[in-house]
Amino acid sequence: MAKRRRDTSRRAYLRAISSGLITGNRLLVYEYVYAHQDLPEFRGMVSQKDAENELGGHNQRGFGPRFAELERMLCIRDVGTRQCRYSNAEVTGYRISDTRPIVDPHRGRSSQHATLSNIANELSEIISRVKNKQLRERLEQLAEYARTRQEGALQKV
Repeated sequence: MAKRRRDTSRRAYLRAISSGLITGNRLLVYEYVYAHQDLPEFRGMVSQKDAENELGGHNQRGFGPRFAELERMLCIRDVGTRQCRYSNAEVTGYRISDTRPIVDPHRGRSSQHATLSNIANELSEIISRVKNKQLRERLEQLAEYARTRQEGALQKV
């Protein structure tokens, strides 16, 4: 009997795909992990070797680096190790993560850049959930500051 896919994995998958951040080989790997992570023969996790064998073997661009990028983007997560289905070596297994994707996998999280309008929009979402009046007012001031600055300017987050 196949395991039922968790609803949070499904929502995370749809959110990541609709964000447009995952394209090319990353998208192939992401969709492969999503489709195979709950199949009995994969025992709850998908390895890089599984993806390479099923998606066309090792090529010049490789699928291994896409796993690392997706992990840095917080789209997939390392969930442990298991025996490889092909070589019997111990391999790392991955599943879809339940968190929002990070914009650029090539930069550390502390040095990401975002436009001021994106920051203002994110703050608006956060403000709607804040109950503390003083904190909400301060966040509204910060959002207004971000909205009134020159559009398109890049600022360190």
